[in-house]
Amino acid sequence: MSIFKKSLAASAAVLGLALASQAQAKLVINIDGADVATALANNVVTFADFTNVYDGFNINQLTIVGVNTFGNSGELMDNQTLDIASGAGATTLTIKLTQTDLTAAAGAVLSGKFSGTIANANVTREFWLDPTNSGALTTSIGSTSAENYSFSYNGPPGGLFSLVEYITITATGAGAKLSGDDSIRVPEPNSIALVGLALASLGFATRRRRA
Repeated sequence: MSIFKKSLAASAAVLGLALASQAQAKLVINIDGADVATALANNVVTFADFTNVYDGFNINQLTIVGVNTFGNSGELMDNQTLDIASGAGATTLTIKLTQTDLTAAAGAVLSGKFSGTIANANVTREFWLDPTNSGALTTSIGSTSAENYSFSYNGPPGGLFSLVEYITITATGAGAKLSGDDSIRVPEPNSIALVGLALASLGFATRRRRA
């Protein structure tokens, strides 16, 4: 095998190993204090979802997608399908979506967004970071009661941490509805550095071949 091919294979192996090692998060969906769905993330895409009637609300689809290092997207958490409605009357539902065992470079900037549609309901949505990695509501990093909102947060810890989205929905009449897609992501400096190392290796190999 040529030096060029050996360098490419070695760089790809290091990159793949580093990406896979970051993706062992646990996902939990909790409704009104009870865990209703859990999953362990892997190096592709892992999700937990729940569909049922709960406390007068029709939970048509509730899906949390875990960290996806396979695509090197930097995405930590994506609650990509929030489709909840109520038939009638004033009632409240609380939802806690948790992902543990996350890592990011110390001081990295987390960026997130809340988006969706709200009807006949008062809704609050919050993202929380917990440096103890236990899923506690320790540090609020973004919250809104509006349909759409973006935020950023500087400085996740250097070790393992957890993220939580906490949602409260109170129906104010018939046909209460929350339909949304909330997410949070972080740059991938380690992956970028490895890609740079791979490119440097390729350049070095190319120079060796030309010499």
